[in-house]
Amino acid sequence: MGWYERDDVSTVVQYLRDSGKSSTIGLWGRSMGAVTALLHSNRDPSIAGIVCDSAFSDLKKLSNELAKKYTKMPNFVVSMGTKFIAKSVRDRAKFELDKVKPINHIKEAFIPALFGHATDDDFILPSHTETLHDAYAGEKNYVQFEGDHNTPRPQHFLDSVVIFFLNSLQVHTLVPQGKRDYSEKLQSIPSFNDEVGYAYNDDDEQLQYEGFQGEVTEEDMIRMAIEQSMKTHDSEKSNTGNNEEKEEAKAEDQENEFLMQAFSLDNDGKK
Repeated sequence: MGWYERDDVSTVVQYLRDSGKSSTIGLWGRSMGAVTALLHSNRDPSIAGIVCDSAFSDLKKLSNELAKKYTKMPNFVVSMGTKFIAKSVRDRAKFELDKVKPINHIKEAFIPALFGHATDDDFILPSHTETLHDAYAGEKNYVQFEGDHNTPRPQHFLDSVVIFFLNSLQVHTLVPQGKRDYSEKLQSIPSFNDEVGYAYNDDDEQLQYEGFQGEVTEEDMIRMAIEQSMKTHDSEKSNTGNNEEKEEAKAEDQENEFLMQAFSLDNDGKK
């Protein structure tokens, strides 16, 4: 969700710099990729520019919004259900849900940034990007466009990204002009089909997510992760301890039993 991926970005950036073959470096992320860029933004001021498409401002806030959307449960039930998600993240991924807050990092980020969000995105609401844009400390711009979370981005947004990077990466200064024949056909590169969520390699061979035969979007994966967190949560029972600890364990068992019933799960974690 961006917490560890920011270290991956740092490693890649350092590799590029050590190679001696790169000049200015920009980051372009979409959704969780945009979050990763923002989590890294206050750690490396030498990044020339960042494009953030559909980032969330706070992972816990997003989890609450998605839990309400998928479960249709009352707020107090969703609040308890979010505890399942937080514990599952802590046990499985070894980080705290509360710490994945790009909004806490960008107040100290001064890298030029272009924010973008689709107006009909009901997965990560546009309000997340609006909040991020308002709080961002550096030079910034915000572009809205039609579509939802997974639709291909319109040409006017892509044109805005190109102009942004031409300026922030100082292309006209660093790259000799007039050397390239722009009538030449661009070489083919691996592409990603946003509509179906499949990647393609140079031989046009479809690369699917392992274990899935149908279309799998980022929203599908998040939804499945939320459901899995709630289904597989096991309460920890202590066989030792004082009466207070036993009472706490008993209260937790009662809460877990209530949530299992509320979310219509049987003992095997199935709906």
